[in-house]
Amino acid sequence: MVEFDSDFKGDTGTKLVKHVISFHPVNNKFFFATQLVGVPKTMLASAIGIGYHHYRILGMERQSSFVPASLTSYGGRMNFIGRLSNVLINGLSWIFANICEHFEQALFESRFPDFPDLHELIQKKTDYFLMNTNEFTESTRPTLRSIHYLGGSAIPAPVPLSDEFERIISKGTKGAILFSLGSLVKSSHMPFDIRQADGRVKLFITHGGMNSIHEALLFGVPMITLPLFADQDSNAAVAAERGFSINLNKLALSKEIIIDAINTALGQDGEESVYTLRVRQAARLLKGSPEEMRQTIRRLAQVSATEPALNHLKLDIRHLNSLQYYNIDTNNPTLVSFKEEK
Repeated sequence: MVEFDSDFKGDTGTKLVKHVISFHPVNNKFFFATQLVGVPKTMLASAIGIGYHHYRILGMERQSSFVPASLTSYGGRMNFIGRLSNVLINGLSWIFANICEHFEQALFESRFPDFPDLHELIQKKTDYFLMNTNEFTESTRPTLRSIHYLGGSAIPAPVPLSDEFERIISKGTKGAILFSLGSLVKSSHMPFDIRQADGRVKLFITHGGMNSIHEALLFGVPMITLPLFADQDSNAAVAAERGFSINLNKLALSKEIIIDAINTALGQDGEESVYTLRVRQAARLLKGSPEEMRQTIRRLAQVSATEPALNHLKLDIRHLNSLQYYNIDTNNPTLVSFKEEK
């Protein structure tokens, strides 16, 4: 459940394994196991961006309507219907989370009658939240110092292409276009990712997986996104809003649409497109970030393992009701008077 590299071996590594474990908030059986074996501190790691279940643990589950809900097709700009959808989806997420926690709590207590409240336990023991996003791939939203964007931290250093693909790439005098759907389609002979083409890949047609987008940004390659399901729609929406990609509908594709998107993304008449310029800016700002993020993970693990609960990172709002949280009482004092009279 926890794997550390050579930096964590020896006495320090043993101490970390005893104190820190990463888990996903939707699957609480891992947290149940850590409680049984006496792991006193946890760090939450997510394969996607921050969503309702993360905010729930953080005490921020009452999100404003402009914050995109999990697994939607929204970026940061929405009309009334979009914002209403966020409210409804977050409401359904609240119901789902409470149902799951109720049955999980009952299951745990059936075997261990004194098992503490699961939700409060997770809140108490979780110091840091590690998100597989960065400042370019996460939509605009409230955040806390306990949330760390570490998207791209798993991208290793570039390696040379195989002889076969070196011959293929070299045939393109103006570069190459890479079309990949990640792990969704079997591609055993495909180069691991776009960085192996050492700058000769000029455009990346992708399903919009978070790791694929991180690779494109890190190496300055504009994209055409064809999101298929899950978080890919919101990933693609954010990338398009930031000017890194052109987003296409998988149900409305044609030869003409694809050719037009390719020409727009690459630029015409010998001029580089705005997509290329923006993604290269992102690449400049992200240069060296994978190793920096890995160092951050090591540092956070050390801190969480060796320090008591980091309560200064937690949001102290549990004493506020909905009227106070959303500033309704301060914006409409008559409601306060009415409530006080009752």
